[in-house]
Amino acid sequence: FYPGEGYRGATARILMYVQTRWGDKYNLSFVLGNGYNKTIGDIEDLFKWHLEEPPTAEEIARNEAVYAVQGNRNPFIDHPEYAEMIYCHDGKSYNDELQACVDKYGSYLSGGQGGSSDVEVTSLSITPSSTTIAATSTTRLTVTAYPTGASSAVTWSSSNSNIASVDNGIVTGISAGTATITATSTKNPSIKATATISVKAISAINISGTPTKTKYTAGEKFNPAGLTVTATYTDNSTLTIPTSDCQWLDGTTKLATLSQGSTTVLMRYGNIEKTITGITVEKSTTQTLTITRDSFSSGSGYAWTTWSAGGISGKGFMYFGNQNNIQMNSSKTAQYIFNTTALPGDIVSITIKTTADKTWQVLTSSTAFSEGSGKATGGTVAGTVNSSTAGGTLNISTGGKYFALNYTSTNAVYIEEIVIVYNAGSGSGSTHTHTPGDWIVDSNSTCKIQGSRHTECTGCGEVVDVETLPLENHKFGDWSATDNDKETRTCSVCGHTETRDAGNQGGGTDTPGGGNQGGGEDIDEELISKFNSYVSTAKSATVITDKFNAIKSALTVYNQMTDAEQNLVTDAYADLEEAIVSYNSAVAVVNNESNKATENAIMLFAGTFSVLAFAAYFLLRR
Repeated sequence: FYPGEGYRGATARILMYVQTRWGDKYNLSFVLGNGYNKTIGDIEDLFKWHLEEPPTAEEIARNEAVYAVQGNRNPFIDHPEYAEMIYCHDGKSYNDELQACVDKYGSYLSGGQGGSSDVEVTSLSITPSSTTIAATSTTRLTVTAYPTGASSAVTWSSSNSNIASVDNGIVTGISAGTATITATSTKNPSIKATATISVKAISAINISGTPTKTKYTAGEKFNPAGLTVTATYTDNSTLTIPTSDCQWLDGTTKLATLSQGSTTVLMRYGNIEKTITGITVEKSTTQTLTITRDSFSSGSGYAWTTWSAGGISGKGFMYFGNQNNIQMNSSKTAQYIFNTTALPGDIVSITIKTTADKTWQVLTSSTAFSEGSGKATGGTVAGTVNSSTAGGTLNISTGGKYFALNYTSTNAVYIEEIVIVYNAGSGSGSTHTHTPGDWIVDSNSTCKIQGSRHTECTGCGEVVDVETLPLENHKFGDWSATDNDKETRTCSVCGHTETRDAGNQGGGTDTPGGGNQGGGEDIDEELISKFNSYVSTAKSATVITDKFNAIKSALTVYNQMTDAEQNLVTDAYADLEEAIVSYNSAVAVVNNESNKATENAIMLFAGTFSVLAFAAYFLLRR
């Protein structure tokens, strides 16, 4: 089947949607060339059509109409750039051919609109053509190709990546100075456009004012209203920073939500942190129950299906074949969801998020509802909630520890989540033993600021444990020559600079606070401090994966040291060997209890520990 011109782009996007949504379940795949059983098209042809024929007004209108009825959309119509982001980089054999299509027919990325190969590009422009940003902040540049219809596919480069780096049109300020960002046409490399980026380095942050709100309940986020954040740059100029551009974290846990007993808040902007005092956080009197598609047990077709979440169970008449959302329909046997396990306290509010605007009737009761046909009956009508993608909320004043949600709109509904807030209650059933879930990374470490992660109780959602993450290594750019027979390189994250003699490809470095303690070699005190920190973590870690990661990081840093620097950490290195022996013993226990060949088992060495073997393992892994 070969669609005519004007319909090929739409056909390609339909098949891309089908393959992405159903490919794994039904073993559907694209091919490069001739197809065979269970393949749905030549990806190179489809990709070419997608680039040549952008979504039309008719196609966009059809997407909206389908969404209004079914509640789902084709993302390749809303975001044509997704095709390039997925299919050019998914590790398949056709990646190079599809990238060649982008180079030939144009890109939707960075503001591009695709384009026909028949239109020759004559010029490019970048918006904005000049701008000023702070170090560690970002800005997006958009390229436009002329004439209309010409390919806007470009490659990006920076005149000085130590001042400003660029990745697919997104510019990141690194250190103070001016850099020129260049976009070069992939169709005609002689055609370029430039933008001037001025970067200012922040020397200080000042927070003035008093928070409007100082008393919080655990689980709330800090409200910076009443505060003004002012940045002072190295050229002594100042700028008021929107509070929305800053991170406001619990001063103790460094989480976005506040924890009981906290009295401080941490403001983070780039690599600068400030502490705000004078707040109080009290224990929450409510708990939250969240029901999603994953809460439902196995089933088939449309049927009553059991759900379980946070220690509470219930049932819903839903379509089990939908793996992403809780799917219900007004035309089916029943149209409601209810709980069979009593909540510990009375219901406070119910929020429903759906892929399209729908309406629901909410019933509450002191006794459980039951299965039936149509809609649930009995109890007390608490009100009506209008669900949406943002979530519709109904505050409950009728009390009750049981609920039923009657779907009152027409056609299908796709529920993303149902959130029930209820009073924590008192006495029997109001407390339970926390069961920690998987670790959740709140912020990744940089070479200057430690990140953190936490676990939450799978039952009530309370934070169970919080850990800081080890510092990362510097991310240096290339060595560049200076005027005094030296070479320097700068970390793109924190601005830390290393210096060496020109032509010295393996020598030491000068660092702030570093002294010459190694027989003529320069000592990197920061590298030594980082090694000692990782060793300390490796010794104290009680979780086996934490000990593994700390040992790995310590060895990576150790291999970056000069002989003189290694001589200064012999005691710490001995501690590291002890941590490795402890780790191997722990792995032995795990392996004896499990017949699975895990990655950790690879590290269980017999006999004397070999640091070279351990280091080589990780070097090969990188």
